[in-house]
Amino acid sequence: MDPHHKLNFIQCNTDRSKNAFHEFLTYFHSSEHNIALVSEPYTGAKNEVKQPLDLTVFQFSKNNRVKSCIIAKPNAGSLIGISEFSSHQSTLNPITTNPTHYYSQKTSYTRHPKQHIDTTFLYKSQKAHWTNFKDTLLTNMTNTHILDTQIDTLNHNDLEHLIEQIIDMIHTACKESMTTRASGSKVKPTWWSESLETRKRQVITLHRALHAAKRDGRPTDSLASQLQVLKIEYANELRSESTANFRKFCELQTKENVWSLTNRLLKESAPRRPPTTLKIDSSFTTDSESTARALLDNFYPDDSPDTELRHHNLRATTHTTPDTDED
Repeated sequence: MDPHHKLNFIQCNTDRSKNAFHEFLTYFHSSEHNIALVSEPYTGAKNEVKQPLDLTVFQFSKNNRVKSCIIAKPNAGSLIGISEFSSHQSTLNPITTNPTHYYSQKTSYTRHPKQHIDTTFLYKSQKAHWTNFKDTLLTNMTNTHILDTQIDTLNHNDLEHLIEQIIDMIHTACKESMTTRASGSKVKPTWWSESLETRKRQVITLHRALHAAKRDGRPTDSLASQLQVLKIEYANELRSESTANFRKFCELQTKENVWSLTNRLLKESAPRRPPTTLKIDSSFTTDSESTARALLDNFYPDDSPDTELRHHNLRATTHTTPDTDED
């Protein structure tokens, strides 16, 4: 190997995804990089990564699923994996490119529980009216003459302003064609207790342990039975707390309960009434009678025998014998 040869490294986290790991290997094959440091590689049902063609994978499972590995091309030099200082989370490799020595180490840390992060997706696009979206966006762009802008003549500030305009137009089109997502997390009921929260976490933890056992090929009968018992206990306690809270709510009600209060408010509120005046051309109706007459004339106009030309044609042919085929 050329002593002045430089090694190119690339690092990636594929998040245990088969497609992501395959796409990364495809890119790594065609790129100029010599060594890849991969976190959370795809292993399938096994604990180690399957050896790709023409590549060398350094990994140390030690009866655990590997969380990191080092993948090297044949032109990467001489690599040796040191098992003494490696584990399923970390891999240490000394690399020799005569006369230069490198040390490559890839470490994957245990994930901590993620904090709640509000989604950045503002709109629900599953049931979007794409025709409205297209029409609104095209109308806004046409009215602002943004399509006639010569981008290559803009400076930095003008380009930023143009981008902000386009973003505002897209937001406007989205609001016209999609529903927005509710902000904030779901509100828990007032009767939710620490005991229910604990049982919920136990069910979730055991559910994840069951799926992890399935992936590792370990027996799952015991975990499945425990999960079933926990689910039944959680459902029973949830139903009991909900029923007790509703019973307590009913006991607190007096003569002025929630239903009589609602009915009284509806009874005392004035009903919605139709408008007493309407604007017709440049004038207004004067009373309810003229308003009703205007509505009738607009929606149900008078119909006489001479209203439509079709009626004249029908009456003109009543004395004419129709030309039909003989039976």
